[in-house]
Amino acid sequence: MNSKRERIKGIDFARAVCALGIIIYHFYCTPCQSNVRILHHYSTGFWGDVFVVVFFMISGAMLYYNYPKLNIKELGSFYLKRFKSIYSLYWLAFILFYIDQVFERGTPFYNGAPIKLLESVLAIDGYVQYLDQTNYFLVGEWFVGAILILYLLYPLLLWCIKRYFIIVTIIVLGLYIWMLNTNVFLISDRHNILYCLVGFWAGMLWMRFLNKVKDSKLLFFVSMIVVIVLTIAPLPIGRNLSGMCMGIFLFVVLWNIGEILMKNSIIEQWMGEISKLSYAIFLVQHVMIYKVYGVTNPEKIGYSIMLLITTIILVVGCAKILMIINDYCMKCEIFKRNNVNMEKQNE
Repeated sequence: MNSKRERIKGIDFARAVCALGIIIYHFYCTPCQSNVRILHHYSTGFWGDVFVVVFFMISGAMLYYNYPKLNIKELGSFYLKRFKSIYSLYWLAFILFYIDQVFERGTPFYNGAPIKLLESVLAIDGYVQYLDQTNYFLVGEWFVGAILILYLLYPLLLWCIKRYFIIVTIIVLGLYIWMLNTNVFLISDRHNILYCLVGFWAGMLWMRFLNKVKDSKLLFFVSMIVVIVLTIAPLPIGRNLSGMCMGIFLFVVLWNIGEILMKNSIIEQWMGEISKLSYAIFLVQHVMIYKVYGVTNPEKIGYSIMLLITTIILVVGCAKILMIINDYCMKCEIFKRNNVNMEKQNE
């Protein structure tokens, strides 16, 4: 199994930018804030779609970086570590905000259908929300359910990328194009697992051929041009394809910029910390934004920007507290014992 590996500055920078970007995007999703358009959408799509694609690329890239090889005996330990990394923080955040809702509404089943709580326990409530709006969806987003599916598929994808990466790349792109041109799915295109798979696979490919692409000035230049064009030119390519293209090329841009800027110790310290908090930020940002808007929802741009900065501080602070509590829980004897037992089983 993988050992502790060196952090990648380009990845940390991209993850931190997207974590802050997703807060800004959702902050400006409300009608009262729609006058600050550039922070919500660009000429051909929405920044939220773009950041999600970048997150999927980061997930695929880092899984390949940390697990370039897996054998059957290691699968149990792999899945345990991956699911623990998702569920421990997710359950902690959900329990805290669920208790808050229970006290506020006066009943543990404030949305009816107690069985729907199981969807929240499994962290798939956001992903299957299109089937039934009656649920207890509080933290995270549909992204969590999608990433769980991709984690399950990773050993198969790893096998494919080692042996048939060209064929599988063609299949992945073919399924994506088919998805864009069919109506057989109930779930929206940008939430479809075939859509998510493209970004995840692109991240794996990036890390697979890192030595060939990381220092390519031409690739960086082309990516920068594509990002600028998509940002300012109203091309008739649709929200889905625009978000996918923008996300993939923005990943390349952020990687290269991060590799340069993160050489500065101050930038590395701050962006590195936000990067470590990115999943916790993703979990709590919706709830914290709603609570801020419950107090005030200004229409003036100057005041809204001040409120945005305050919101970012609150979200990052809440995420930090959540991480501290989670790290403390993970150091408890019961979790240490489970880790030891799993490692022994894999020997």
